Amino acid sequence: MSMLVVYPNKLDRSKRDFTQIPSGKTLNDWMSENIKGYYVSNTPPFSYFVNGEQKTPSDWFSYVWKEGDYVELVAEPKDPVSQAIAAIVVAVVAAGAAIYAMNQIPDNLQNTTPEGSPIYDANAQGKPSPFDGDHP
Repeated sequence: MSMLVVYPNKLDRSKRDFTQIPSGKTLNDWMSENIKGYYVSNTPPFSYFVNGEQKTPSDWFSYVWKEGDYVELVAEPKDPVSQAIAAIVVAVVAAGAAIYAMNQIPDNLQNTTPEGSPIYDANAQGKPSPFDGDHP
């Protein structure tokens, strides 16, 4: 797996979203599969970097991600349509990161409850108290 980082604001690199991406795909492939309304334009909505090296617009179609690549997309809003696509990409990446994080929350109940233990059964019965009944 590789890592995709999206910076929605070119001037503020402290705000960013992360998501894991599969190796063996190009940026164009990934955008087509994951971004509703994505289309190829003459002016890409993002600057594209792989492992710190800036890629050209033709690399969107030709550079195939390798295992461990660090892919960065920096929003380059030029027109309202590009801004909308940039916002959608940020939303998709943020949603993917949130879903991944939610799947990593440990469920302690499953770890502490022994399998098939009769004391957790809804119909479990205990011994009667020795104080029930008549006492001399």
